[in-house]
Amino acid sequence: MTERNYQQWGHPEISAQLLDITKKRLEMDFVLEGDNRSMHVLNAVSPAFTCSFPFASHVCDHIDNAMG
Repeated sequence: MTERNYQQWGHPEISAQLLDITKKRLEMDFVLEGDNRSMHVLNAVSPAFTCSFPFASHVCDHIDNAMG
């Protein structure tokens, strides 16, 4: 094989998506991680969705549960 065997090149694509290394697959949804001192929203690739009231309520519920 030489470079001459490859005449057409695909367009590179970059995707900011979380990889679950234990399951060896891409996460398709948000992942919330935290404790009673902090909360992290992982895999948040859409700023518009993270600003929604239902999502904010969901995050607040997780914080309440973590704090006990």
